[in-house]
Amino acid sequence: MDNGVREASGDHDLSVKDAIMICRDLGLVEQVQGAAAALQARVEVTREPEQLRRSWRGARAVFVGADSASWVAGLGLPPRSGVHLVGRRAEDVMSWSVPLEATVVVLPDQIGFVSAILDQRDSEVGGRLVRIVGASGGLGASTLAAGLAQTAARSGPSALVELARAGGGLDILMGLEREAGWRWDELVGATGHLDDLAPRLPRLGGMALVSTGRHGREPGAEAAVTVLKSLLRGHQTVVVDGGRDDLANGDPWTQARTLLVVGADVRGVLAARVLVEERGWVDLEVVVRRGPGRSLPVDEVAGALSLPVVGVVGHHSGLPRALEQGAPPATSVPRFARQCRRILDGLAA
Repeated sequence: MDNGVREASGDHDLSVKDAIMICRDLGLVEQVQGAAAALQARVEVTREPEQLRRSWRGARAVFVGADSASWVAGLGLPPRSGVHLVGRRAEDVMSWSVPLEATVVVLPDQIGFVSAILDQRDSEVGGRLVRIVGASGGLGASTLAAGLAQTAARSGPSALVELARAGGGLDILMGLEREAGWRWDELVGATGHLDDLAPRLPRLGGMALVSTGRHGREPGAEAAVTVLKSLLRGHQTVVVDGGRDDLANGDPWTQARTLLVVGADVRGVLAARVLVEERGWVDLEVVVRRGPGRSLPVDEVAGALSLPVVGVVGHHSGLPRALEQGAPPATSVPRFARQCRRILDGLAA
């Protein structure tokens, strides 16, 4: 292939740091390789069946031109993620999206998406990820997640992410339902590398929020990970409400601190024990929820579950009314805010 376009030789196997492109349209190739050059990434072009088979699984991303989609589909290659169909019009490649399990990229309009795919900065995740899970209903796990994120924002930028199934909207709980910005309705298709999301999200002081939208669209694992990695790059603490078990696998979840909120009563402890055994959860830490009818000593809760306790949250009579009025919990009830601060300090220690 001439015109300065680099084509892989038949005896060269691509490393996992490379992307590969199968395309004869020089204009499309030059656009993709131009985006790669700006990021100091590499995109090799090939039309050699054997070389493509050797590199198919190892390449970090695969770009398939509209002129080559049928040829690639005919090779019978095994399914893989990270395949992207590239064309000048969506209708040129849309019919091959399902057979190749690929996203569609229209150039030059979506050249920014190509850059996002090729950007390798996803590994630069520096923030602390805290996941809040309630052992049973009615324990205020969402309120605790909101309080932790709001309190953390006093020390550095934080984010609150709603991943509880049918959560109902943390923007309502925080009094941000009228604030403009993206919810999961807009982010449910997120993939690849996302630049800083904070300017596009509803905010409360130093806290950014990703909540369920009015259409109730729930993210899959890829969208959840993509959004979390973006937030972790720009926020000191990211608190997740729920973090459903079907989503919480792989990077960055392996670095998460998972806090299980457990009621300080016999039924609450038994419910927590059953949940932990059913899910096979490990490396959990407990937040004990005390209040009327929840008066078991903290050390008994810890001993019954054989799990460490990182904090205690009590009953606050003013909290339900504050939440009804859309007042952020850590602002409305100073004692609750102090309990959140102690939990965060315990995690840091």
